[in-house]
Amino acid sequence: MRKLSRRPAEIPKKYIYQNKFDGGLNLFISDVHLKPNESPDLLNCHPEEDGIISTRYGYSKFGNASGTRTRGMGFLKLDDGTKYLLRADGTTSLKVYNKTTTNWDVVSGFTYTEDLQTDFCQAGNLMFIQNGTDSLTYYDGSVAAEQTNGQKGTASIYFQGSLITWGDSSNPHRLYISGTGANVGDFSAGNGGQYIDISKSDGNAITSCAKKGKGSNNILLIYKGGKATYQLYFDESGLPVVQTVSPNRGAICHRSVDNMEDDVVMLTKLPAIMTQGEMSGFFDQIRTNELSLFVNPELETVNQSRLDQSAAIFYKHRYYLAYSESGQTYNNKLLMYDKRYNSWWKWDNIRANCFMVYEDDNNVEHFLWGDDNGGQVYEFDYSRNDDGEAINSYFTTKAFNADKFDVLKTWAYADALFRNVQGTVTIQIIIDGELITREATVGVTGAIAGIGASLIGDFMLGDDGTDTVTTNESVTRPKRIMVRDKARTAQIKVATNAVDSYFSLLDVSLAYKEKSPRKFNSADIIRS
Repeated sequence: MRKLSRRPAEIPKKYIYQNKFDGGLNLFISDVHLKPNESPDLLNCHPEEDGIISTRYGYSKFGNASGTRTRGMGFLKLDDGTKYLLRADGTTSLKVYNKTTTNWDVVSGFTYTEDLQTDFCQAGNLMFIQNGTDSLTYYDGSVAAEQTNGQKGTASIYFQGSLITWGDSSNPHRLYISGTGANVGDFSAGNGGQYIDISKSDGNAITSCAKKGKGSNNILLIYKGGKATYQLYFDESGLPVVQTVSPNRGAICHRSVDNMEDDVVMLTKLPAIMTQGEMSGFFDQIRTNELSLFVNPELETVNQSRLDQSAAIFYKHRYYLAYSESGQTYNNKLLMYDKRYNSWWKWDNIRANCFMVYEDDNNVEHFLWGDDNGGQVYEFDYSRNDDGEAINSYFTTKAFNADKFDVLKTWAYADALFRNVQGTVTIQIIIDGELITREATVGVTGAIAGIGASLIGDFMLGDDGTDTVTTNESVTRPKRIMVRDKARTAQIKVATNAVDSYFSLLDVSLAYKEKSPRKFNSADIIRS
């Protein structure tokens, strides 16, 4: 008679697969409860294609350095096609970019108070310049000149043919409206100038204005104190009419405001990032929505005294917000919202006082930012370093528990599928949110540095030490790191921090075996 084996059947391995990481940063929810495509911790990466993530691109110097720090930039394009890039660099002179020498040349005609935040606004064929202290000036392609019957303010916007300005310290609630045509910038009553008080004496100053989305130039949104929103339009007689939109939501500063396709996006005093736009089917009503819920914990680390120095731009599907973290005296962090993926991404080593899209004489756009802590302007490009510095880039997955939070698992190994690996990329396994148990590295080979990659490290990654990751092709064989540890959750972290080093992560998987639900640490059992 044949004997039956008493050996227990082996518990089969189970697998978790994830091939999209486009959910971005989510600090609002615990690591375990995140969606599979979200991350609790990431830096200097961005989404691409159908949801893969890569190290962000870098930047390089644009032009030569000048002044002490960038305080504002403006792009003037005349009707004849002539283009000028202007800059306030912390000195007493306006500067214009010299396309031949790449220097910033002094513009004659007016001496400014140094080191003041400076606003630029094109109206007609003139660039108007304000800093809240000096008289309203303009640049016409030749010199800087004081505007006749101008109005001192902190910023302005071109709306319905008029220059509209605010920031008068004597009347912080007042919106000034200039004449039109040849009188644009002239605020005298005899030349069409007028003003209107917005909720006078409520303790809040006007901080910004924006044209309402969907290309409807007939409505101007007005923000006060980062707390309230009003809308303005002109009646048939040309007189301004103001209505309340939101009594408790509004932009904290003008530079945080931009048009994001059909909406207006802004930083509020909370702080939080909000959008405003027309309600579907009700074009005369404005809705306000919070956009930054998942990154509000990061916004809470902002230096509150410098909220009004934040700067933003919406460019090619992305909203970029530069800000100062607590204790900093200049903008040193950036949050990027990618509208295509509806997700947030955190970047650093970008000290943007302001952003600018400059169109050169060949109609090529240059995405620029001015250094808030130095005299240089930089251009975002497709390099893999920050003007020669390493980009510290990493991405951490959610804490996977196979939807069984109480079951102990033996995590066998983790696989990762890369493309375009360059330099040195580290893979780490984190279990139960505390212990990094295993680490391995995908690194460039010495023989063909910059082109291929070989495997180094103490733990097995792949089948042997001769596998390579080719820089310009998708990897057809995943790289494996052995784990062999017991825990309820596991995470994968991919990181690089070397000059010209980067990665594109396509897929990850985790193999595990479940332990019996009856297995529980005695320290975690509560007995009566």
